[in-house]
Amino acid sequence: GKRVLGAEVTEEAHPPDPPDERSALLGAGDCQSSRWRDLRTSVAKRGVSAKAFLGRLFPTLSSQQTSVLKAVLAYAIAALFPFVPVLRDWLGDPDYMSPHLVTNATIWFHAAKTRSGLAEGGLVGVIWVCVTSCVTYLALFIAEWLHCAFAQPAQASGGVPEALPLATQSKVVSLVVFVFGYSWILAFFKANANRASVGTATAISNIALYLVMLREAPIVNYKVAAAAGGGDGKIPWPEPGDRDSLAESVGKKTEHVLVAVLTGMAISIVVGWVVRPMTAGHELRAQLSTTFSSFRRILPQLLAPIVSEHTPSNTQTKLHGAKPEELKAGLREHRQRLQQLKKQLGAIALEPSEWHVWARRSKLAALVTCLEALSLHLSSMSSGLELRVIDHNSDAFVGDLDVEAYSGVIRKIREPVVRLGNMCDHTLAAVHDLVDSALNGDLRTECSVVGVCQCGDSVPSDGMCMVCGMPLGDVDPATRRVLQLRVEMTEAIQAFHADYDAAVGDLTAPLAMAGGGAGPKPGSSTTEEQLFIVYFFVFSLREFVDELFDILPQVAAVCRQPPGLAQSLWRSPQQACDGMRALGSWVLMLARGLWDTGATTELETRYEVAQFTDPRSLHAPQPTTRLQRMARSVWRALMWARRLNVKFATKYALLVTLLSLPCYWSISVYLEFRRQRLDWMVISAAAIMVPT
Repeated sequence: GKRVLGAEVTEEAHPPDPPDERSALLGAGDCQSSRWRDLRTSVAKRGVSAKAFLGRLFPTLSSQQTSVLKAVLAYAIAALFPFVPVLRDWLGDPDYMSPHLVTNATIWFHAAKTRSGLAEGGLVGVIWVCVTSCVTYLALFIAEWLHCAFAQPAQASGGVPEALPLATQSKVVSLVVFVFGYSWILAFFKANANRASVGTATAISNIALYLVMLREAPIVNYKVAAAAGGGDGKIPWPEPGDRDSLAESVGKKTEHVLVAVLTGMAISIVVGWVVRPMTAGHELRAQLSTTFSSFRRILPQLLAPIVSEHTPSNTQTKLHGAKPEELKAGLREHRQRLQQLKKQLGAIALEPSEWHVWARRSKLAALVTCLEALSLHLSSMSSGLELRVIDHNSDAFVGDLDVEAYSGVIRKIREPVVRLGNMCDHTLAAVHDLVDSALNGDLRTECSVVGVCQCGDSVPSDGMCMVCGMPLGDVDPATRRVLQLRVEMTEAIQAFHADYDAAVGDLTAPLAMAGGGAGPKPGSSTTEEQLFIVYFFVFSLREFVDELFDILPQVAAVCRQPPGLAQSLWRSPQQACDGMRALGSWVLMLARGLWDTGATTELETRYEVAQFTDPRSLHAPQPTTRLQRMARSVWRALMWARRLNVKFATKYALLVTLLSLPCYWSISVYLEFRRQRLDWMVISAAAIMVPT
């Protein structure tokens, strides 16, 4: 019968309890420590986040479904405010400022994760107030039309009061039309197709503005109707003599919106410059920890098909268990984590409590680049498992495989490969602990690092560097641990080479003797191709180990204690002047370069030539008239904005702002603006452009 391959290795690696997929290769102690580390990193130090809560409540949801669920949860929380008197009174005095608008502006601007995004989000947030106000008024106008069309006065109903007054009807219709229509659909698509924070902010801003307009609009409408002499609940257009009352109500509402938006912007700037850096550093540490954990989780899944006791059944199948669906999903999520890690590095800002993270930002960027190169070798090993066995020898039996020869190779190389995989897992765990301790501020410099050798290949031996011969003095604990890891990895690599070369050498002679017999053995081509997959995987694993060995200097640089904040900020006046002069020169050079770039595409070149020069000429003379110079300046400014990648939302926000300016010029212009129904043009543009 078939012999169970590698039983002696697996019995020593884990206890006789039923093992999981990692304990068969890496040991139970490492698995328990990794599970505890994953559990520890999943709990935020400043409280459990909504994402972790939803992840435990609905473990099978995808990231997009979780984002949508967060947006819906935001609706439910925001919808409590108009119906709970305590919460409504806690928000502030409703006679002067709309507290919901302050909440809306703060949450919307806080969705911007960067400084440039914060500036753009402020402008977009102001316009979002106007756009959502228009849509909310549309829902209220529908409710008012229903009230005027179907509500019966008290005299016509025999003294019975109105069954549906305007306030109650506005609540019902606006809730259906606005909350469950416009707000939910728009936030759903934003949470799916865009960032999750944008979807959540959209939901809360829509709900907040709905509450504000629901409270203010009926009161203002009744004031206008009473001032205009309308007693039937309708809102007629006021005459010129009644403009003062309308101006008072509109001016008060404009003051509410202006104060609320400015207050929200001030709160958002404070949040973006103080609170956001603290959370950015925490998210960076959590994402870095998750990335290292994914390395340790994917590596055993790649090793399992190679060192498994199962053999390929025929020439048309891959190795048993090669690259299953969970491995594909794990590699895909691993690449996404690396991309998110790069983005989170840009979100770190200067903050005193997170100085130990901000001071290491350049070294962390170099380490993330090395981790990305390390993940390429994981993809290479995964690609090796995708190789199909093709029978090139037409005389060989299809599906025949020399099981004894294949099992002999696996039996010989299994133990060295498993030891090398255990060494990689041990090194990744140690590197993770070092980086996590450094970013958490747990490392303390016990002694100076001036005695550390500066050559790249220093290995301590009796206090001397084996490469350059310089003495290695006292070093900090992190550097000492990194040097110890280098020694352990060097010894493990040398032992692997010795064992692997001996195993391959022992197999060479029997295969050569078998090949020198009477004729080729049936299935020899299939066996060689199956073994080629194994050799290719071992080669990729060896490249992975070399890359892991090369990132240790970057780990030492990250773990080295940075200078203090006061020491870094204290500079002589001459150095400060030189730095400001260099910064000004760089900004001026960048502005001139962007301004003098000219047309960047063939279409722009044709358009520019056709507009300013003779199309038959190859030269482009400068415009001479004042109108030509103004047109050329506007054109170059537009091209400059295009090259700077100005977002479409900013351009649209400027457009809506210009269209809305006549409303605030004077009360006469405002009445004419509404009489000509120009506000519907703004509403139509918002309805068409905002969802896209």
